[in-house]
Amino acid sequence: MATVTFSKSSDVTNQPQAFGQLKAVLGTATFAGSTTDEGDAFTASLFGLNKVVAVIPAGPAVSSDGEAALLVSWNTSTLKFTTYESTNAANPFPEKAGESIADYTQVVLALGY
Repeated sequence: MATVTFSKSSDVTNQPQAFGQLKAVLGTATFAGSTTDEGDAFTASLFGLNKVVAVIPAGPAVSSDGEAALLVSWNTSTLKFTTYESTNAANPFPEKAGESIADYTQVVLALGY
């Protein structure tokens, strides 16, 4: 099972002109372990929130050596993230299940309450 930790970069709260009553949390997600089929769980508390409305990635997740990148889909309905990697043009971005994603990082913006 893959896990994720989050380190907050900045915190902007209650900005009605931009987000209404939503709280926006910007930071870096760091992944560990190996992925599973159908995604791996995360919680709203990961981002310091009670409910997640959206997780918006700022680009791909990148390996610590900078040699590889993954697309990460954050499903706020199921509270699971799924990783995808490009292996060839005939099958672009299949799910990366059962493989290590240790030390990949991704900058994300989480919105919620």
